[in-house]
Amino acid sequence: MTAPSAPPSSGTTRSDRVRDAIALVLVVAGIIVLVVAFTRNRELATQPIILAKGQTAFSLFMRNYYLDFVGYGMVALGIVVGVSSYALHARRLRRERGSERGVR
Repeated sequence: MTAPSAPPSSGTTRSDRVRDAIALVLVVAGIIVLVVAFTRNRELATQPIILAKGQTAFSLFMRNYYLDFVGYGMVALGIVVGVSSYALHARRLRRERGSERGVR
């Protein structure tokens, strides 16, 4: 009886998986930040405002407004990381397939 051969390589490396995980975490975290900012601004607009001493409703709104930009930035960065991960993976696969055929 012979030992089973290793399954064919998918070409996916650990670094590909790490980049994909980072991209996913950035997108999900960005969406969570956006939802938090939206919820806070909605509460600010629809419920009675109780402010701490020296705080204005406008300052609360602006904090959430800038939090929106942080969320959008995280989502955009996650998309960029995901697309670059895909491009690196595709380039490596093309290079491997080209070397298997003897073509450079």
